[in-house]
Amino acid sequence: RRPRADAANVTFRGTSSRPAQVLAPKILAALDTCKRAARKGDVPTWAAAWPDLLGEDQRDEIREKARSLLRSACAHAASSDDADLKKVAKACAAWKPGLGEDWRKFVSNDATRVLADAIRGGAWAVAEPGNVDEQRWGAPDALRGLGAALGARGDDLAALIRGELAPRWLRCVRAAAIARADPLDVADFYARWRDRLLGGDDARDGGKSPPKLPTAASAAALEMLACGLDLIGCGLDDAAALARAPPPALCGSDRSFERERRIAAPAPAAPPPAPPAARWDPGLDSSGFAVFADVVARFAAENDVVYAPKLGRAHDGKQLYRFGPATIYLDRNVTFVKKAERFAPVALEDLLEIARSLGGP
Repeated sequence: RRPRADAANVTFRGTSSRPAQVLAPKILAALDTCKRAARKGDVPTWAAAWPDLLGEDQRDEIREKARSLLRSACAHAASSDDADLKKVAKACAAWKPGLGEDWRKFVSNDATRVLADAIRGGAWAVAEPGNVDEQRWGAPDALRGLGAALGARGDDLAALIRGELAPRWLRCVRAAAIARADPLDVADFYARWRDRLLGGDDARDGGKSPPKLPTAASAAALEMLACGLDLIGCGLDDAAALARAPPPALCGSDRSFERERRIAAPAPAAPPPAPPAARWDPGLDSSGFAVFADVVARFAAENDVVYAPKLGRAHDGKQLYRFGPATIYLDRNVTFVKKAERFAPVALEDLLEIARSLGGP
C-alpha cells in the first residue's frame, strides 16, 4: 500500500503544479459549502494545513474564505450552547497555522468583536445571585480561551472585560446588594465568577478548566472583582446609602469594547526632533571679535543677496565686492558703497535697500 499523502510531507512547486490546481478549488468549494450550511460550527479543519503549500493567489483566497467562515462560526457558537463554543475554539486553533499573517487580524478584530457583540446582545446575560446554576459560562471561558489557546492580545481581552463584561456584572451585583439579596447567594455568585475568571488550573484538573487569562486581562478581571466586593460590602453596611450613591465608574453605560480599546491604544510616536540649525562660526580677529567680512557675508546670505569678490578689482588697495548689483569695499568694519563714481560709507541695512532699489540678485 502506498503511504497516504498529507500536508506534512507534500510540497508543490509553483502555481502551475497540477495537484495544486486540483486541490485548491476543492478546498474553496468545501469552505463555500460550510458557509452555506445551517450549522456554522462545522469548519473543515482538514484543509488548515494546505494554504502555505499552494500558490500565493490560491493561498490568499483560501485564507480569506476560512477567516470569514471562522468569524461566522464564532458568531453562531456565541448564540448557542457552550459546547458549540468549545468545538469552534478547537477549529480556530487548528486553523492558526493555515491563516498565517491573517491569524492576528482574525483574533484581534474578528473573534474579540464577536465576543463583544455576544455580551452586548445578551447571549451571555449575567444570572442574578440565587440563579447562578443557570449561568452560561461562555463569556469567561471564551475570554480565557482566546488569550492562552488562540493568542489574543491581553489588552484586547482587558478591553472586553472593562467595556462589556464588567459594567453588566457590576450592575447585577449592585442591584442585588441594594435589594438585600441573601448573603449566601451573593457569596456563592461572587466566588463562582471569581473562580471562573481567575481560578482553576488546566494542569491540575486534567484539562477541564480553560487556560488562564493573560496578565493585562487578569488585571482587568481583578479590578472588576474588587469593585464588586466593595459594592457587596457597602450593601451589607447600608443598602439605602448604596442606592443613593452614584454607581462606580466601571458600571458606566458609556463603556464599550471599542472605547476601552481606543483608550488602551498606545499614543502615536512623537515626531523626531528637528535637526539643529546650522551654527554660524565666523572667523575672529586678534581681539576676539567676528571678522567684519564674515558678518557682511552672513547678512547677505540671510537676505538672499549675492555677495562675492570682484576678481582683479580694487579701490585704494581695498578689494571690491559685489553686493547684489551694488559695488562695495570694506574698511575698518565699515561698508563703503559706490554712488555716482564715488564711494560713501553706509550701514548694512541701508546697503540692502540700495541693492534692492538697483534690482538684480
